Amino acid sequence: MTATIGDTGAAVRSLAFAGTPGALVLIAPRFAAEPPLAREDEASILETAWARIAGRLPDGAVARRVGRSIDAVVAGSRDELIAVARGVIASLIGDRGTARARWQIAMIKIAGDPDRALMCDPGDDLAAREGDVIAWAEPDDRDDWRIAGRYPAVTFEPTLIVRR
Repeated sequence: MTATIGDTGAAVRSLAFAGTPGALVLIAPRFAAEPPLAREDEASILETAWARIAGRLPDGAVARRVGRSIDAVVAGSRDELIAVARGVIASLIGDRGTARARWQIAMIKIAGDPDRALMCDPGDDLAAREGDVIAWAEPDDRDDWRIAGRYPAVTFEPTLIVRR
């Protein structure tokens, strides 16, 4: 399994227009405030995370690094994507370096209008969570979804991983 580096926006549009189920996957570390990591340590963790994540995504996935996070577009059903997310979390926690961060994976369902997925922001729900997190977000499906206050429906899935 391996991901292709590419334009995740174009990949979202491609899945949406093809009617193929999938998700925009946002993967981000949360570093402890105390003691703070040196910038070089953080960069090293992110490089290692990128390699581990790219190797765990299924063939056909498109991914890119965006600052301190990684975005990917993965085709598949909700259950398949949750299994992929659990594998990614297990890989990150299994590495001594990347385990220094807590990991949040938000999967935003792609269906119909690709802008719904691209503009969906489950950040408020994620910010309220501690530890390693897997979230599934479904963008608002009303016709007036662009109006302020239209939030995604976010549910959380167990990671099935125990840190030691």
